[in-house]
Amino acid sequence: MVGWREANGPVLGRDFETTIVPLVSVKEGARYAIAKLLRVQIRGVHVRLYADRFDIPPDTLNPWRLRLDRYDAPNFSYGHTPMSRPTFAQMEPAYQRLAMCSVEELDGYRMWKEAKGGFF
Repeated sequence: MVGWREANGPVLGRDFETTIVPLVSVKEGARYAIAKLLRVQIRGVHVRLYADRFDIPPDTLNPWRLRLDRYDAPNFSYGHTPMSRPTFAQMEPAYQRLAMCSVEELDGYRMWKEAKGGFF
């Protein structure tokens, strides 16, 4: 740690803006997908759903390997969607691990907030 400070290594919250958020596995039909919880609010959650699909929830998960695909890809993904708590609960979310959430990943959330959007 001392060596990191002496080398002026980047510090979370000082040198780059990011937060730590949970990754969860969610049911997608008969398979599982990975969702990042971007924001949690009283009325709902804001989710990023990755294109990766699994037959069973993964034992280990590398957040750097998760990918987003085009809307017309076989395994759809989306960068941001607001979901009501009941809708999200139907997906049977299960905690997987923590991951970083960059400022750019929250662009959709900020647009939703400015537009005073609702939840699905």
